[in-house]
Amino acid sequence: MSNIDLEILQFIGGQNLGQ
Repeated sequence: MSNIDLEILQFIGGQNLGQ
């Protein structure tokens, strides 16, 4: 997995926690 993929997963995880 590339760094970009990990950043995207982290971003999605943050959005879910925000909701």
